[in-house]
Amino acid sequence: MFFSILGAIIVGLIIKYYGKIKYCLDKRRSTRWVIFFLSHFILPKVSQWHALLTPFLVHDHKTEIALDVLMKDGKLYAGKVYQHYLTRTGDLEGILIIDPRRYDREGYLAAKSSGSPVDKEQYWRQIPSRSLYIFGDKIMNLNINHMSAWTDKAAMAKAVSGVLGREYPKLTIEFREGPQAEAMIKPKG
Repeated sequence: MFFSILGAIIVGLIIKYYGKIKYCLDKRRSTRWVIFFLSHFILPKVSQWHALLTPFLVHDHKTEIALDVLMKDGKLYAGKVYQHYLTRTGDLEGILIIDPRRYDREGYLAAKSSGSPVDKEQYWRQIPSRSLYIFGDKIMNLNINHMSAWTDKAAMAKAVSGVLGREYPKLTIEFREGPQAEAMIKPKG
């Protein structure tokens, strides 16, 4: 009994920190057998929806998952994943998104047909709610974006420069601050 509980806790921790473990082990050649074990015996037991809709595969658990959701009725929604729900068979039952927005496609098409230049971003409308539940059987398509939680310019500059600066010395890396730090990578010269 004790070993079953201990085994369950160990497997649970491996699943929770899979991205971080894989990130650390990818750097070492001597640990390829561990990566093989994880990817062939642990990863297949994890729901594909868990891997896609959480920061499971990345080493930074502060990463936010942003979605663009195209519904079967043609409406387009966007927001950040708060929680996803599965049926007993593992199918996606629904997704709860926060900071939901809806795209005004009809308004966009009307403005575009007038012939004047149109900014697509101005047609996103905030939904007056903190969250929105989307039923899985109504979803036609998902666009999933893992957004790094790096908002600190210095931390991002150190990480990006450390990797790219060594491997690609002929690149210039510029950083911009904002709600989310951005790195602009350009050829030198």
